[in-house]
Amino acid sequence: MFISKFYFLFKQLLSEIWIRLTAFSLLAILTALAAVALKPFIPEQWIWNMGSQSVEPILNIIASSMLAVSTFSLGIMANAMSSAAQSTTPRATQLLLKDKTSQNVLTTFLGSFIFALVGIIALHMGVYDQGGRVILLAMTLVILIIIFTSFIRWIDLLRVFGRIPDTLDRVEKATISTMENWQIDPHLGCNPYRESELKTADWAPIHAQHPEYVQHVDLNALNEYAEELDARIFLTAQPGTFACPTLPLAWCSKKLEEDQEKKIRRMFHLANERTFEQDPELGFVVLAETGARALSKAINDPGTAADCLRRGLRILLRFTPKEIDTPDYEHIWIAPLPLDQILTTLFVPMMRDGGEIFEIQSTIVHCLENLSAARKELFSEPLQPIIKKHISHLKNGNLLSEEIEVLTARLHKLQKA
Repeated sequence: MFISKFYFLFKQLLSEIWIRLTAFSLLAILTALAAVALKPFIPEQWIWNMGSQSVEPILNIIASSMLAVSTFSLGIMANAMSSAAQSTTPRATQLLLKDKTSQNVLTTFLGSFIFALVGIIALHMGVYDQGGRVILLAMTLVILIIIFTSFIRWIDLLRVFGRIPDTLDRVEKATISTMENWQIDPHLGCNPYRESELKTADWAPIHAQHPEYVQHVDLNALNEYAEELDARIFLTAQPGTFACPTLPLAWCSKKLEEDQEKKIRRMFHLANERTFEQDPELGFVVLAETGARALSKAINDPGTAADCLRRGLRILLRFTPKEIDTPDYEHIWIAPLPLDQILTTLFVPMMRDGGEIFEIQSTIVHCLENLSAARKELFSEPLQPIIKKHISHLKNGNLLSEEIEVLTARLHKLQKA
């Protein structure tokens, strides 16, 4: 049990930069000291005076330059995070923080500095003989190649790192990845919840202890425990839900003891912020917030808002859910992906904030038309309240009367007869 939760937390841990920094620093120390252990294996003919003469100056150069480069790179990363938070939304910065290229570059620079520092200290302590110095020189040359490669990758990344297109690309990729999991199975392996089939009025609620976001649910462990209890569980708090102590995380068909409820509660991982891993709505929240900010009077960038709308459309058009006959978790029920909520999250903020801009309103209508035409059976029903709301926004907006007539006519064609 709890394997899924452990794997989720382990992935979260590996994405933290301090883990990579610590691991690479330890590796750098071991690499510098490995020359002592390997020196008996060096043939005499491989030993030459150049190793003892040149290795220390090279290490001095690496030590003096890499510390400055690491500090400078951290400053660049901090500026990129600040720029991304101001130009898009603070919710997007978590993707920049988890960027593997920037993390690997920083760990390379810091690890190289530690390697050089340990090597210099060991040289002055007389730890290396001639053979050890040759090995240390060979390792130093390898480190230099890694540094040069990292510099090239870092320079290439700095062209776009933290800029709006790069940040939105990351958001789009992360959202597509999450949506693909829902596409494979719209109910995440659980039974589809239908109010007419499953009555939960007399079921026992399971509440969160603190008001936090649900980041992950260990469905496998939850199903096994429900089977052990011979009970059914209705999961109401999906990843991305803000769970309060007054609202249930789930409902159980059996009355639970305090320790049983506590055990089920541990299968939910809650934290202070949402993540992209199991939360498909978060990507649309970021796109909507970025578009709404671009439409503010201070920024006045409708092009970015239109780009956010088209990216949202591109993500939604890729969503083609498959029907699963036999669920993997027979004792768990879950509501399907809330498409109406996702559509509201994406379109309504820009309907409101772009009320004076015909191009934005036209782009929204264009997106709605494409969704309806591409997958009418999937989007037609959840689009109806969005269309109705858009007509109201247009009538109460500041567009020209002929522009309102054109857009409302297109929207009326999308409404159900």
